[in-house]
Amino acid sequence: DVVRFEREPSVRLGGEPFRFDYHGDGLDPGTIELLPGEIVGVAGVVGSGRNKLLSTLFGVGGAAWLNGRPVHSPADAIHQGMFLVPEDRKLAGLVLELSVQANLSMAILERLTRAGLFIDHQAEAAEAKRWIERLHLRPPEPQKRVGDLSGGNQQKVVVGKALATGPKVLLLDEPTRGVDVGARSEIYGVIDELAREGMGLIVASSDTEELVGLCDRVLVYRHGRVAVELHRPLDDKEVVAHVTGARQVA
Repeated sequence: DVVRFEREPSVRLGGEPFRFDYHGDGLDPGTIELLPGEIVGVAGVVGSGRNKLLSTLFGVGGAAWLNGRPVHSPADAIHQGMFLVPEDRKLAGLVLELSVQANLSMAILERLTRAGLFIDHQAEAAEAKRWIERLHLRPPEPQKRVGDLSGGNQQKVVVGKALATGPKVLLLDEPTRGVDVGARSEIYGVIDELAREGMGLIVASSDTEELVGLCDRVLVYRHGRVAVELHRPLDDKEVVAHVTGARQVA
């Protein structure tokens, strides 16, 4: 099933751009500038650098800097206002045996802890309720075991866990892989809302239609570097041609 989502281009919002500098295994030294409220797509075949970029920016392997400050680790990235929704939600995004509420609060336990010892369960429940409602989680049951949810609702929990940290920049790696049609459409709507609220988003995806429908511009990676930068209006066939190398820019 295909969901054709076409969002309006982002309106230029106030604020300085986020500047990412990076290099790492399979990635040449590079720079990405991301405006508040902008969605930037990352395309490329496996091994092009697309699969490595977001984890590198998040402090996992390689080296990265956000606005000149080094990002040494995921904890450092979160402290600087970033969060990564990983490609493999079951392996890296969730603890399947725990409840929806526990997963949603996992990244903000420090904020929910009193005197450094006790979790404020009332605050935790309120936080869970907030994201369950905003993301239209089904069923809307905070104590439901995450492993018992559908793939689409599991992905919503990963997104909610990320948003609970209050990021200024959200990195999404294959955000709708293995997600049903209804949940996919809802996730696209949330991504669009976040951009309109001023968040900067970088979306890496192997789904060309997803990138064309969501993004203000797309960076096509080849051999560890940006081969071409494409701007709206984006065209599926043109993106595919650049990704496969059928069309190259000198």
